[in-house]
Amino acid sequence: MNTLEFKFVPHEMKTSIIKITSYNNKTLEGLFFNPFFKTEKVFENLTQLLLLTEELHDNLGFPARSMEKRLVKPEDTDTSNLTDAGPEHLNKEVIATFIINIIFRQNASWQGNLDWVEQNVETSFRSVLELVLLIDNILS
Repeated sequence: MNTLEFKFVPHEMKTSIIKITSYNNKTLEGLFFNPFFKTEKVFENLTQLLLLTEELHDNLGFPARSMEKRLVKPEDTDTSNLTDAGPEHLNKEVIATFIINIIFRQNASWQGNLDWVEQNVETSFRSVLELVLLIDNILS
């Protein structure tokens, strides 16, 4: 008999906070927080932010992937080398704060909700590309 393994993921770990401190020439920088990491992580570009988010959800096992990663060469995307936020990062002015909740990881992408805290606006996204376009629209 095949049994399913269930892993409890606390509600607060299903939601992450992204603070944007810079958006110059469509390059964003900021802080990423989820209770799983225990400290805010600094990201210097969109790729770091997306890989950090994907690593988080892989480690949580929630939401589960609907398909396996495809790789060209052995994976080396360990984002644990990202800097924990220090005083020099925490004192930067935040230009936008987002609360992101990824509900599904289907079709090799993410689906979920994005809340723009400063304007109290919530919207859904159906893919990572749509999420990026929403953030760009807000920051531009």
